[in-house]
Amino acid sequence: KVYHLPIFGSATDLIIFMIPYALSVIGLGFACGYFVREREGGMLFASMTAIPFLFLSGFIWQPAIMPEWLQGLRLIIPSSSGIIGLVGIRQMGATINDVLPSFINLWILAVIYLTISLFVLKWQMNRDNKNFK
Repeated sequence: KVYHLPIFGSATDLIIFMIPYALSVIGLGFACGYFVREREGGMLFASMTAIPFLFLSGFIWQPAIMPEWLQGLRLIIPSSSGIIGLVGIRQMGATINDVLPSFINLWILAVIYLTISLFVLKWQMNRDNKNFK
């Protein structure tokens, strides 16, 4: 609204689409927490993965010209499906049914990453309990 960009999609579809996107990003963040030992390491990890994730998301480098193995790799990054769905809903007026493959992929990623993050959290709690004894 600030820049007067047209918004064609439904706010309801946008909110429904954002639920699995947010859950998958949160799950991925917690799962990546396994690799971060210190508080400052989180920023280092984010800065190391931001550019590759941006290129793999299809926003800068179009998926049609990516090698096949990169096209498969981009499916495990929530931003790839998120960009496809959000652009489809906001700028093209798509519904949830129109972006259903991205929607389903985000739910699958959310389940996988949240499950991994629960295991990581349980492992860290067990490790911390052993250190306090």
